[in-house]
Amino acid sequence: MLNHLLTQLASELQISLSLEEKLSRYTLALSNDLSLDFKELDPGFYCSSRIAALPQDSSLEDLYILCMRANFLGQGTKGSVISIDESVKHFVFSHTVVEEMNYRLFKETIEDFVNYLNYWKKRIASNNQQGY
Repeated sequence: MLNHLLTQLASELQISLSLEEKLSRYTLALSNDLSLDFKELDPGFYCSSRIAALPQDSSLEDLYILCMRANFLGQGTKGSVISIDESVKHFVFSHTVVEEMNYRLFKETIEDFVNYLNYWKKRIASNNQQGY
């Protein structure tokens, strides 16, 4: 199901879609610096993307607090989650959908996800520049 939805979206937006068979992971490249990774669930899917690298200075605590506030009840992320990747080097934005969707709803969900992702990319980048 996810394959069909992503293929239709990639075709409509004229962007590339790749599949890593070993990991059963799809990657949708929206631009040079923005790609979304998808994994199929039964039912639904999981979507994630890197937001930014973790800063190397002492501003991490304040940035963590900002992200935790955004995650609280999904209010600042529209139900998505800001977290840190396994290598503890990047902030990651992710969303899990646990139901089957038609194409229209899928596309709207991805649009919302990308809008919030772009907001958090800008917000974290500006905080890193300001030393939060």
